[in-house]
Amino acid sequence: MTLFSSNNQKVSVTFVSSSNTVEITYFGSSDVWYGIGFGHTTMANTYAIIIQATDSNPIFEQLLGNHDPGETLPSTITVVSNIVVDNIRKVVITRNMTIDDSRYYSFSFDQTRIPVIFAFGVNPQLNQHLDNDAQSGTLNMNGTSTENSSGGSDKLSIVEMTMILLGVGVLMAAIVLIWGYMNGVKHRGNVSKRDHLKGEKGQSLLKDEH
Repeated sequence: MTLFSSNNQKVSVTFVSSSNTVEITYFGSSDVWYGIGFGHTTMANTYAIIIQATDSNPIFEQLLGNHDPGETLPSTITVVSNIVVDNIRKVVITRNMTIDDSRYYSFSFDQTRIPVIFAFGVNPQLNQHLDNDAQSGTLNMNGTSTENSSGGSDKLSIVEMTMILLGVGVLMAAIVLIWGYMNGVKHRGNVSKRDHLKGEKGQSLLKDEH
């Protein structure tokens, strides 16, 4: 889901059934803070994940206040990666689907849509955002894949589908070649058999003449 194209900010959420966790992949500009809140379309009492452009405490969870930063929560997230390429920061984090604390947002495998708020600032650390730099929306979960117990995806990727189609195409081509070869052998066999019969008939006629 693209949040702010001007800030290169986008997010994807994946539910992982095998570990009962949620994986959040979050992109944004590498020189300013940005964040996303889940479950509400206003700031007050909304659980949020904040990304800062700092070496100290770069990623944390926050319970937002009513137009104020609110309180920083004890961490429940695991940072899988936090990398910057061409001034774009990509963060991958995981967290348990549910947290037994009302201050945190609990995800559900049955969800198809999640209300969200999102914003970014002009400073590296969490600070006031501009009026046009905060919005709300709905995260559509229909396109999110759920992993099975073996760790693979329940949905085939484009690459996997392409490989399957290529395999089917090769198999069909092989069948056509074999069919053509067998028909050719059969045809040559019939021709040879007719020639052989003609030869035998010719020999018998010669014998009769003698």
